[in-house]
Amino acid sequence: MPSYALFIMGEAPGAIPNGKRIVKSRCEVGDAHPLGSKGKVLSSITVTPEQNVKHGANEQFGYFVEWDSHPGVPCAVMGSKIRAEES
Repeated sequence: MPSYALFIMGEAPGAIPNGKRIVKSRCEVGDAHPLGSKGKVLSSITVTPEQNVKHGANEQFGYFVEWDSHPGVPCAVMGSKIRAEES
């Protein structure tokens, strides 16, 4: 089994900055990480209107985050499910 993971690198303009601490602020049934989970942003992308239509969503950003409970494992999460942690 490989000991690495691939994810999209980048920082979308207006998104939560890379490296910023975040908290899970919204959950749906089946989500792997519960409300209140903490982590940090690894990268972000802008979600296009076409992608929103295709998936029946209304998202501005998508993120790859590293949850504190799963260090070293980048996870994709939609922007509406996280918020920047208060300093």
